[in-house]
Amino acid sequence: MNVTNEKEIALFGIRRSGNHAIIHWLIHHMGKRVVHLNDVTSASPYDSCTEINVKGLPLCQSSLSRFQSSLPRFRPSRQGIKNLYRYLTRNQEVIEYSMRDKDVDWNAIRCFTPKDCLIISYENSFLENIAYSEYVKQHDINVGCSEQSYRIVVLRDAFNLFASLLRMSLATAQDIEQCVEIYKQYAEIFIDPGKQERLNLICINFNEWFNNSNYRIDLAQRLGVNINGDPFQKVPSIGGGSSFNGMAKNGKAQEMKVLERWKTSWRDPKYQAIFRDTHLVELTNAIFGQIVPASWQT
Repeated sequence: MNVTNEKEIALFGIRRSGNHAIIHWLIHHMGKRVVHLNDVTSASPYDSCTEINVKGLPLCQSSLSRFQSSLPRFRPSRQGIKNLYRYLTRNQEVIEYSMRDKDVDWNAIRCFTPKDCLIISYENSFLENIAYSEYVKQHDINVGCSEQSYRIVVLRDAFNLFASLLRMSLATAQDIEQCVEIYKQYAEIFIDPGKQERLNLICINFNEWFNNSNYRIDLAQRLGVNINGDPFQKVPSIGGGSSFNGMAKNGKAQEMKVLERWKTSWRDPKYQAIFRDTHLVELTNAIFGQIVPASWQT
């Protein structure tokens, strides 16, 4: 059996749940050659993702325009491209490509073996979504054989999550309504270890991941990686970075008040309306404890 991916992770998360921070933390720790396919929407992840993050692959084609200002010594020539990838591979850098980039050899990314890890992420998706179900049926055709596979669900407390979502100008009322239902599905799994085992899921509590070094160490061990537990300080650029800080805190991510975003929104009637769903409040409190004052919830 020819292995294309030493490890494969399918990760589910609601936008603004910290899923991209965790994905980039995984990219950092899961080996030298890692590919992340973002926001997959069909059975063929490489063909339906919106962005691809690449680390350590010796590709033969790339657009140099994004690097010329920061790396002026590289010239847009075949040798310049080789030098660029030697630089990036040696320093474990991650390159983010949009599917609109025409100068990238997508087939080289798909066919490169062996990858240390392939990460496929699904955003704002129920676990039983058609794209994932069809992907599983056609797995080896679409991404090749994976030696180890993991399925992860990421959840952030609802009060800070929906504060961040409302901060996004593109989040419609329908988007929020759907995210509430997805949140409740994920949360029901978080509070039921038996269901996690039956579905073969790893649940990541974003609040704990952000705050707790031991939690990060234990999580990495479940994925077969040993780390020192240091906080991840980079801010992913996908989606423009943080809803509140953009990329301003890149390199200092622990300074962001990601667990206090609710304070900016609690007087907003649209925000308050979300938490009239008592089941949502019960679930988030059961998982994360009391985030906002009890008097505010009544």
